[in-house]
Amino acid sequence: MTPAGLRRIGKTRLAGWLANRSVRNAPVIAAAAVEAAHAQHTQVPGEKTAAAMTRILARVVMNLNAEITRVDALIEERFHQHQRAEAIVSMPTLPPQPSTSRTR
Repeated sequence: MTPAGLRRIGKTRLAGWLANRSVRNAPVIAAAAVEAAHAQHTQVPGEKTAAAMTRILARVVMNLNAEITRVDALIEERFHQHQRAEAIVSMPTLPPQPSTSRTR
């Protein structure tokens, strides 16, 4: 979306639009985006093309996120079919060990 488009849509509608797409911190991101749009009134050559490309790339990322979620569910489902899954899940977890780095 171009700065002019962000100014038109406003903070509240943008936050709602982002929240509907499961964007974290949607109100904060919307406020920052609209504030930046209000600071920029110069139209840059190619900004509409850049906005279109950004839209396409955002869709690709959202589709990848959905695919990762789907594959994660498949892996979890397959894990729970394993004969030892119940025993593995019942084991207490170990606290994370601090990483040790060696200097040579």
